[in-house]
Amino acid sequence: MMNREGHMEKRVRAACGTLIRALTPVGWTVAQAAFGKKVLTRSATLFAFISAALSTSGAAEDKPADVVAAHVRSQGHACEKPVSAERDHEASKPDHAVWVLECKNAVYRVRLTPDMRANVKRID
Repeated sequence: MMNREGHMEKRVRAACGTLIRALTPVGWTVAQAAFGKKVLTRSATLFAFISAALSTSGAAEDKPADVVAAHVRSQGHACEKPVSAERDHEASKPDHAVWVLECKNAVYRVRLTPDMRANVKRID
């Protein structure tokens, strides 16, 4: 049984072969076509493996509530089961996103600034 990578490599090689056969009649020599096939095959295979690795890395789309909750927890605040996270557009600025995070046990206002710790305030 062929694994996913082997199947993908076989499809890439077939597609590159088809491309080279199409280019040979338009003035490419057999040597140029062979070299082109080798370069295209390696490049396409690398691209296919990288794409497959990124798509199957298990990093499914995270919900905003999960991402904001991770920031809150990393600073020692308790957030049991994040329920929702709503962006506060009025309080947000271009590089300072403000979220209202509702957890099972508390509600927080979180200001996220790139390359800095999040500013977390509990809302009662």
